[in-house]
Parts: sequence; structure tokens; C-alpha cells
Amino acid sequence: MWPLFHSFPAYVEYDNDYWQTYKDVNFAFAQQILKVMKTEDIVWIHDYHLMLLPQILRKETPDARIIFFLHIPFPNFEIFSLLPKKWRTEVLKGILGADVVGFHTYEYLQNFLQCVLRFLGYEHELGKILTDKRLIKTVTSPIGTNFEKFYNALDNLEILENVKELKRKLEDYEVLLSIDRLDYTKGLLERFKMIDRFLEKYPQFQEKFIYYGIMPFSRTHIPAYRTYAKTVTDLCDKINWKYSKNDWTPIHITTESLPRNKVITYYKNADVCLVTPLDDGLNLVAKEYVLSCEEKKGMIVLSKFAGAANDLRHSLLINPYNIEQGADAINQALTISEQEKRDRNIKMRKELKEKNIYQWATTFIEKTLYE
Repeated sequence: MWPLFHSFPAYVEYDNDYWQTYKDVNFAFAQQILKVMKTEDIVWIHDYHLMLLPQILRKETPDARIIFFLHIPFPNFEIFSLLPKKWRTEVLKGILGADVVGFHTYEYLQNFLQCVLRFLGYEHELGKILTDKRLIKTVTSPIGTNFEKFYNALDNLEILENVKELKRKLEDYEVLLSIDRLDYTKGLLERFKMIDRFLEKYPQFQEKFIYYGIMPFSRTHIPAYRTYAKTVTDLCDKINWKYSKNDWTPIHITTESLPRNKVITYYKNADVCLVTPLDDGLNLVAKEYVLSCEEKKGMIVLSKFAGAANDLRHSLLINPYNIEQGADAINQALTISEQEKRDRNIKMRKELKEKNIYQWATTFIEKTLYE
């Protein structure tokens, strides 16, 4: 499901045993939920792992109140049609077991509505789907962040001291940061090609620039991930060999996960955050950085294919496939005035404050209870 929904069909394995396991897991969740759920409960089901679960619960408890939210993209009709007919029918009917179905963006919602119409024949009006028996509401509501936690991070004395310590180490450099899993959807190869082109096109930043990549290994039991990780690390080594001089090396990466407070420390010290997914449901790193960075120092370069781009319209938006544009955006992020950075960050923070994690949750609860 992961590669298909992110529009990487070449990585999909259509294996009947995998599909049966997926169904078994959804039934296992249902059995445990049915043991504890009460009539007045709202059951909120999250993400692509459990797309069959709403309908399983609906059959057992017809009057249950169920929310389903998809955290990754929902693909367009052409991509979704690559699933075998029986599987895609079960996925759609599974999701439609919910009373409210949510997505990060309008595009994902429209893709879902189109697939429901084309494959199941259910019409929709103003985002409401009328099936044979029920009315299902669909909602666009991008997930928010804990605004106070990131915006007021320096109230934490441990973070404050770590920020000061890291700042002393990096004071001679412009710092570019990225935080991603080592996943082919994140556009890592494209990103490092942008950095290579940036250093080539803007040589004045050589020996004055450092990139920190926090890239934990992901799903290493899957061959495609192991191959991709090696290709990425080989490219980093090649770029470092090309540009390193004296005691300076441009690219520094770690494949270990860092605790939240350490991540915020890097957010606070980074001049630029580079977020380059080729397709991404949202990308919370982008929002966390905007809330955490120094207002007149930090700037985000963001892929227009990340769901977060809808809320971060004042970032420097790029097409991650366009390496030249990415290199120029890095230069722009480093050279625009402090006032422009401040203006952009203030506008984005205002929107993130209004669309915080609590507002997001309230949207779905109210849709389920009152509308």
C-alpha cells in the first residue's frame, strides 16, 4: 500500500499472502476493539494499515460512531486502479464503514471520491457520499502540531543549554538541516543532487556551509529500501570527496534516530530546513521547523508535493525533480534579508497556531457528534 499510495507502482508487490495477512491484521484489531468499545464511544481509526477495519466494526456494531483518517496521500484513479479489483473494492468499502473520512488535502479527498464513484458507483454531493444504506461525510483537515511545545521550546532549560552549545560549534557555518527516514518517497537523491549543484553554482559557500542529515534507516527488511539507502550514502560520499578541503566536509549524516529535544536543538540552529519529498501525505518536520527556528534566521525550502505545502505557502516552494530550482532555492534561503525571513515565518506561524493539533482533533469529533 505504501508505494502504491505514494505513486511508486514499480515498488508494489501484488502477493496474495500479503493481502491475506493485511486482512488478518485488520480482523485482529477489530476483535480487540469489540471487547472494550461501548455504545457512546467514538472509534477513531488511523492510516493505511487499517483501511478494512471501519467496515468490519460496522458489520458487528451498526450504530457505532467511527472516524477514519488517512495520513498518507490517496492516489488518483489511474494509480489506484492498479490494485486487483477485489482488493480495491474491499479497501474502498472498508473505509466507507466510517461515518467521517478525513484527508490532509483537497486533492487526496477528490481522488478518493473519484475512486468511490468509478469503482463502487456511489455519488457524492458537497463531500457527502450516499451509499445504499448510509451517508458518509468526507473532510479535508491537515493535521496540526503542538504549537506551544515547539514555539516555546527554549522554556525547557535542557534544550536552551543544548542550543547554546551547538551554536558555539557551528557559528562559523551556514547550517542546512533535513530530517527524514531513509525512504524513496522522501526525495533524498534529488536533495543531494541539489546540494551538489548548489556548491558548484555558488562556490562562495564552500567551506562556509554544512549540511546535517538525520536519516534513520527504515524498513531494512525490504530489499528496495536497502538498495536505496546504499545509493543515497554512496552519493553523499561522492559529493564529500568532490568538495572536501582542509578540515571541511560539506555533508554530515547520521542514520540514528534522535530524541525530540535533540531534534529541536537542531531546528533552532539551522539556517535552512530542506524538505524534498517526491510525494508526502503531510510532513510534520516542515511544520515543526517553522515553529522552532529563529524567526529572522530560519527559512524552509519545501517540496510542493508535500501536503504541508498547503499550510506553508510562504515557504520557498520547489519542484524536487528540478535540481536547478532546488539549488537556487537553497541560495535564496541563505541570502534573503532577515526582514523577509521574519515576515514569512510570522505568516506561517499564525496559520499553524490556528490549525494546531487540538483544532484538528476537534474538527473530527464535532463532525461525528453534531453534524
